[in-house]
Amino acid sequence: MINMPEWQRCLDAQLGPPKPGQYRAKPEDFWVDEQLDFTPEAHGEHLWLRVEKRNQTTLDVVRILGSLCDVTPRDIGYSGMKDRIAVTRQWLSVHLPGRDAPSSLAHSLNAQGITVVEQVRHPRKLKRGVHRTNRFVLRLSGEATESEDFTGRWEALCQYGVPNYFGPQRFGHKGHNLQRAEALLNRGWRKRDDRQGMMLSTARSFCSMNYSVHALRMIHGRSPWRAIP
Repeated sequence: MINMPEWQRCLDAQLGPPKPGQYRAKPEDFWVDEQLDFTPEAHGEHLWLRVEKRNQTTLDVVRILGSLCDVTPRDIGYSGMKDRIAVTRQWLSVHLPGRDAPSSLAHSLNAQGITVVEQVRHPRKLKRGVHRTNRFVLRLSGEATESEDFTGRWEALCQYGVPNYFGPQRFGHKGHNLQRAEALLNRGWRKRDDRQGMMLSTARSFCSMNYSVHALRMIHGRSPWRAIP
């Protein structure tokens, strides 16, 4: 099993030692905008809301929506989980068959730091993983952006790419989510709730990062697409 420091050392070998800097010091330093690859149909039992949240998790929004619309979490759909320490936009759906949303919904959400950017009806619930992509803006500061070799390091990243590493939070406190995923697989997995699905997603992320380490060790100045077998 390879650990986090080894992942970092492989990246250092490609770009040189990291420079100290700061990112995501405040939510406004990280913007995420979820993009769908289709347009809701403007009719149906599900109210789709495109919301902007700050310093809240997706599950925070689900909880608040459920309370305001008097529905259970099972009646609310979302395509992906978005970071808490960020300003993010994403779609959620609320199952409201035969009834309208509360007239004060947008105002009540706004009072809790959630802005409704767009709302529209659709026949189906929003499912996990159906969005096309996420657009990101990440603001960096500190010595990392002020050093003389910043331009060269940036050009190397643009030319050779960078592994799509996940941060430590992906694996839970002290990596405990990996242990839970291993136990889940050992006893035979049958999906019972979304949390089990998240454990398996953690395991897939771990395998992906190990493969990235293997690729980095083979690159030696070449394009990753030519170096990876």
